[in-house]
Amino acid sequence: MTAIESTRTEEHITLLDVYAENGVREVTPRVDALATISAGAKAKNASNPTINRDGTISLHDPEGRASGLAATLAASGGKVLTIAFPFNDWDSVVQMRFAEYSASRLLCFGDQHSITEITDKGERKVHPAGTPEYDALRKRCKVTVNVYFVLAAWDLKDPQGGSMGPGVLFPDGLGFYRLRFTSRNSLDNLLNTWKLIKKMSGDRISGVPLDLQLVNREVSGPDGKRRNVPVWTFTMKPPQGLQLTSRNFQATLSQALKSGEELMLPAPDGDEIDAAFEVITPDQDEAPALTERQTRELTNGFNAAAVRTKYFAITNNTPYAHQPGRARLITAVTAYHYQGDTEHVTDSLSEVLNRADQALADVLLASAEAWAAGWEAQCGAIRRAYSAAKTAGKDTDALSTEFDGWRTDEEKAAELLDRLQALTA
Repeated sequence: MTAIESTRTEEHITLLDVYAENGVREVTPRVDALATISAGAKAKNASNPTINRDGTISLHDPEGRASGLAATLAASGGKVLTIAFPFNDWDSVVQMRFAEYSASRLLCFGDQHSITEITDKGERKVHPAGTPEYDALRKRCKVTVNVYFVLAAWDLKDPQGGSMGPGVLFPDGLGFYRLRFTSRNSLDNLLNTWKLIKKMSGDRISGVPLDLQLVNREVSGPDGKRRNVPVWTFTMKPPQGLQLTSRNFQATLSQALKSGEELMLPAPDGDEIDAAFEVITPDQDEAPALTERQTRELTNGFNAAAVRTKYFAITNNTPYAHQPGRARLITAVTAYHYQGDTEHVTDSLSEVLNRADQALADVLLASAEAWAAGWEAQCGAIRRAYSAAKTAGKDTDALSTEFDGWRTDEEKAAELLDRLQALTA
């Protein structure tokens, strides 16, 4: 604990509240996260987030509060941030929870003390640790990790352009940013860096600049198999022109730690559970990883962009270019390709392309052609039935209004055909 930390006290504010016990509630000042970064993003209409395997860092800033972070990220091509931790205390920097999701919502969340289950009706049931319900839910969960940080630089400049040494930056005003992941390997990397720097610095780390990057590494999975997965790395790496030596290391480190001592920021906000677990973070450890066969296919010229372009060219003006038709086609294709292995069945085109499986891509495109041809045949039948109804003097204006949009809706098209044929039966 530093001298400043030893004298730091938190102000407790008492507010009148008609809903609180005894009519008052105490509030401890806290700061929420300005924005969140992760290893990927959830595409529109996709059921799960997709990992950025090229090392690009995804920024999630729905409220537009982090333009400075966005500019800093863009300056590195989206691949690296120089950050610092705002505290020397692990629990203030790193927050972890168990969580389980369906394709559309949070199913349960908790920690080592209890897990809260959320029912289909929105009811919440708390299961204490040690109960059979807690153990069953915990085994279904993954660990979601939130790491709070600020931006930093190795060589800050004063208004006259002079060097001020390492320090922290607040381009978006006073506050934290948040890194979110579910990767065990990333958590191990963070812990190793944390322990190493604190060992060299007298149990302090706040203010030390670290390069944060997303890199692909071969790691061992729970089943013992080697996989190539993206992991977060935290490295103390000065820029070119600033070389750390045995002579200047302690002086440089001391200056960085001093900037950390001067922060005196309140602890990060304890996330509201519904906001904290918005599904934006892909599972880096458990997501489909590139196998040796898939890596060879990539090397031999698999082109995901070309497959995507061809798919949409084939399905143009059909329901299979849009949801839910596209999801239905892709679900059928992957179920066929994997012979009913439900673990690999997906309704996401992006996930199919990320697997870089040429055989799967061939089945996808062939199926798209067959489904598109079937759709064109049905459209022809609708046109003929419509023409026959008009020739017979039937009123089709009401049907045109009722079935507006049928050209991209399989169910509407099928019902329209039945109604038109019934007019001339």
